[in-house]
Amino acid sequence: MKSVYYLTNGIRTSTDQAKNWCASAVTKLVLKGKFAVGYRYHTFALTRRFGLGKHVRAVAADLDKFFFQYFDTHVVGHSNGCEIQRQAMVKKHCSVSSCHWYGAAVEADFEKNGLNEYLINHPTCKLYIYISDKDFVLKRVAKASRFLTFGWLGYGSLGATGPTNVSPRVSERVQVIVQKGYKHTTYIKHENIDDRVFEILNPPPPVAHGMRQQS
Repeated sequence: MKSVYYLTNGIRTSTDQAKNWCASAVTKLVLKGKFAVGYRYHTFALTRRFGLGKHVRAVAADLDKFFFQYFDTHVVGHSNGCEIQRQAMVKKHCSVSSCHWYGAAVEADFEKNGLNEYLINHPTCKLYIYISDKDFVLKRVAKASRFLTFGWLGYGSLGATGPTNVSPRVSERVQVIVQKGYKHTTYIKHENIDDRVFEILNPPPPVAHGMRQQS
C-alpha cells in the first residue's frame, strides 16, 4: 500500500517555506523518496481557539482524501498540531495508520480525549508520543492557561506528562519516548529535523506497557 506522511505544525510557527519545520521535514522526506505533505498555519496561544475548527476541517478533508485513495497515512505533529490531528481523528473519524506526536498539546487522559475509543475502533493504528523532561510550556503554562480561562483557552499536557488512563486493550500500541534535556521546541529546531525524519521512518520497537523509552 502507498504511504503518505502528513505533518502539522503548532502555534507561533512561521508559514514561510524557509522557516517552517514542516516544510523542512517534508523536503527531507521527499528526498528520501517518500510522499509527504505539510499543513502549515499561523496562530498564537490566545487566538488558536478561534481558528481551530477551520484547521481541523481542512486536515480532516486531506486525511479523508488519502484514505479514499488507499494511502497508509502517518500523521506527524508538534504541540497544537497534534490537537488538530486528534480532533480530525476522533471528531471527524479520519483513519490513520500511525501518529508521531512531539510535545503534544493534547489532553493526557485517554478516556477524556477519545483516543482509547479511537484506537479500539482502529486496531492497526499506532501512537508514538515523544515527551520532553524540560517542557516548561506544557508542564506549567498549559495547566495555568486552563485555570485562568476556565478551560476555554487552555491546552493539554500529554507531551510533558505522557498518557493516563490508557485502556489495556490498546496499551501495546501506545509508545512513550522521553527525550532527555529537551524543551518544548527542541524537537523542531532545524538542526534536529534529520533526527525527526529518522524516527518517523524508523519508529521505535514496542516496550511493555507502562515503560518509557529513553532517547
